[in-house]
Amino acid sequence: MSAAPASRLQLVLAYTAIYLLWGGSYLAIRWAVTAVPPAIAMGPRNLIGGIVLIACALAWRTRPLTRMQFGGSIAIGLLYFALSHGLLATAQRHVPTGVAALLFAAVPLWITLFDSILRRRIPRWPTLLGLVTGFAGIAVLMHGRGGGSGAVDPLWGLMTLASGMVWATGTVVAVRTLPGSNPVRAAAVQLIVGGAGLTLFAAVSGDLRGFTLDQVTLRAGIGFAYLLLAGTFVSFVAFNWLMAREPATRVATYAFVNPAVAVLIGWAVEGEALNTLILVAMLMIIGAVALIVLERREPRAAG
Repeated sequence: MSAAPASRLQLVLAYTAIYLLWGGSYLAIRWAVTAVPPAIAMGPRNLIGGIVLIACALAWRTRPLTRMQFGGSIAIGLLYFALSHGLLATAQRHVPTGVAALLFAAVPLWITLFDSILRRRIPRWPTLLGLVTGFAGIAVLMHGRGGGSGAVDPLWGLMTLASGMVWATGTVVAVRTLPGSNPVRAAAVQLIVGGAGLTLFAAVSGDLRGFTLDQVTLRAGIGFAYLLLAGTFVSFVAFNWLMAREPATRVATYAFVNPAVAVLIGWAVEGEALNTLILVAMLMIIGAVALIVLERREPRAAG
């Protein structure tokens, strides 16, 4: 089943949400996890968001998901919100906001690699150039062990990269299972599954048992509220809506803007490093992502 045609205004608003609001999510995550265990900061937020969205979907009598869409949403929820968010939130206790955003921006690079493997097709030379440039930029960013240079500790940098790889895997699943799905219902299932997974992990690991509300600082509360309202209710619904109507490589263009927004916010609000190393890595990674995404002119996925 194909999704309903989108107006230009709807597309502009949806892309604005995933471009700008998601860019601010990296600082919100950092604020939340500096005071609260990552699984608690991310799990209940996703679970609450999913419950509210499913209530809205039922109240609005939105179109039910097909069996394939429902199964895909469960898998995507585990990948996006249990595993990818869990890894990213844990890493952001140690990785600056802008650096985390730049490393996570490699998602389109991973998507390209995974897609090439699945199709058993060697990428064209512009895509290969983009892959080489992008991964070289990541190497520049991860050079050294932080300190005054602004580079990231390899351990936490690799964890951030792993979170992006998991998100890319979820995106590949979404492309194959979600075309034509109702974005609110799909987002609700994904958030509930992923949020429940992280909350369960918090309970099993002991984080939940040792947690008290006294740990929630003002900044952590602001970060949690931003993630719930801007990150979940607005941006993620917009992302699902776009994934059901636009080619995945076009939706992936949010990776051009998110890192720049995150780097500027981290520099302006937190005083994070914005030096030559980070600027060079940013240009290489964003340039590589742009080259890959703009070079791939794939047709819209059939519903």
